[in-house]
Amino acid sequence: MTSHVPLSEIPPEDRPRERLLALGAHRLRNEELLAIVIGSGTRNASSLELAQRLLKKTAGPAGLDAASLPALLDIGGVGPAAAMRIVAGCELHRRAARRRTVQPGVPVSQVPTT
Repeated sequence: MTSHVPLSEIPPEDRPRERLLALGAHRLRNEELLAIVIGSGTRNASSLELAQRLLKKTAGPAGLDAASLPALLDIGGVGPAAAMRIVAGCELHRRAARRRTVQPGVPVSQVPTT
């Protein structure tokens, strides 16, 4: 078992939020982006460690996108608030992806949600 390293013990320039500010979202690794969505960790795992665990258990971003709320809640350390933020973020991504396939000028209210 690996030891837990709180984000407060990681140099500021290596922390996900600080890296996002300095470099932009496009330069962050998947686990760093997910750690920002998760927000905070637990007593036993930082948000970055939880993000790594989630991506491993769901086989990466595509699996995470397909994961249900109950499936996320079954992963140790993931509580309801974090699971709901992840599900909501994935849903926003799906809606944006659908919107890109619609012709310009079509109101978002007319874009199918299913």
